[in-house]
Amino acid sequence: MRCAVIGCKSDSRVKCASEVIKFFRFPKDKTLNKVYKKKCQRSDTFETKDARICSKHFTDEDYVRQMKYELLQLPCPKNTRKLKADAVPSLNLFKPSSCLSTCNNSDARTRRQQKENTPK
Repeated sequence: MRCAVIGCKSDSRVKCASEVIKFFRFPKDKTLNKVYKKKCQRSDTFETKDARICSKHFTDEDYVRQMKYELLQLPCPKNTRKLKADAVPSLNLFKPSSCLSTCNNSDARTRRQQKENTPK
């Protein structure tokens, strides 16, 4: 399975030894489900019951505390972490740079026009 967030390359079929990536289902709560869907920033329609969002998009505060590991002062295994009920994806989300690309395109267009109008 792949992460539903636009631009994210996380795929459960590709194993990475240096990083543990967990995939989470979309929430059943309709309001929170809409928030998740909006955070994905996809223009296509997709079924949220089949979609997943990877752990790269959640902060440490989005996870339920694992008291057993904290009390024993052990690192919490990332593959056992669970999201809090109100967690919302907030990291590594696609930031559209439409203004930047528009500005760059118009600058390039202006330079091209200046070249064309310059006498040879």
